[in-house]
Amino acid sequence: GAPAAAPAAAAAAPASTVAPMNVFVGRLPLDVHDSCVEALLQQCGGVLKWKRTVDSDTNKAKAFGFCTFGDAEGALQAVKLLNDFDLGGQKILVKVGKKEQGVIDELVAQKARQAARGGAQPQVYSSAPTAALGAQRTAADDETLTKLRTFVDTVDTTREAPADALKALGGGDAAAAPAPADGSHEQMIAAEMEKFRSKQAQRDKELEEERRRKLQAKIQETMRLEKGIADGLESATKRKPERSAKGDDDAKRARPMESAPAPTELSVGGDFKLGFNMAGAKAAPRVAGAPRIQVAAFGAEREETPRELVRLDDDAGASSSAAASGGRASS
Repeated sequence: GAPAAAPAAAAAAPASTVAPMNVFVGRLPLDVHDSCVEALLQQCGGVLKWKRTVDSDTNKAKAFGFCTFGDAEGALQAVKLLNDFDLGGQKILVKVGKKEQGVIDELVAQKARQAARGGAQPQVYSSAPTAALGAQRTAADDETLTKLRTFVDTVDTTREAPADALKALGGGDAAAAPAPADGSHEQMIAAEMEKFRSKQAQRDKELEEERRRKLQAKIQETMRLEKGIADGLESATKRKPERSAKGDDDAKRARPMESAPAPTELSVGGDFKLGFNMAGAKAAPRVAGAPRIQVAAFGAEREETPRELVRLDDDAGASSSAAASGGRASS
């Protein structure tokens, strides 16, 4: 009884290692067909689901996706075999999250303990450890890698994988993991994981739409500003000649007119003649008995160059008349 139970207990795997596990697959060439990627993943273990992320705007596949394996063993093999695998001239990335990595490490440690208890000879590894702690590729892993490289070298990876190539690889439906039984622990975990992925995809879509709305609003605001600047420049260009003509008119109106000097009032006695500037002056009414003053008006002169008084042509006659009047008075 008891001796037989010990090996069974030793062979029992922790529940976490037999639950479905997600693996991230990135750095995929954009032109590689999903069927080729899925065929490679199926060589690592039972694949419950492979979903490549698709751009919601262009409906074209992106460079990454997620694969759900039936257990941690499939995820471990995927990391060992496909991380840095050359696909379409590009080394792809295959990894798990921190939580999943802890489960894989537990699985590797369990295998080591089982081998030690069973007295098994240590396996010969042909490569350095991968991301999984203590996990190294064995001779069987190298044989699988050779099959995978032959597969990608002989098919057009940009098209759907041919059925005969999948059969030669050992992929197809034969490699698919059996669906978990309804109500089982595995089925509940798979359902929760699918629900989480759906919510995350919806959230990513909403964030992307919000980002696009903000970007579109910024673009429209920039276009409005550019249009306002262009309209302002065009308006300023049209107004420039008008302002120039208006400025000339304003300058003419603001320029002071050359005004004539004010008329000069004189208080003198006797009859005599003066010549001075009287441009613009109005003639005053003659008063009876007032001294007669004859004025010769010259053209308006600038203030800075006043014109001197000059003798008129009949000054000599006026002098003779004055002398005669003085003689009669004496006699």
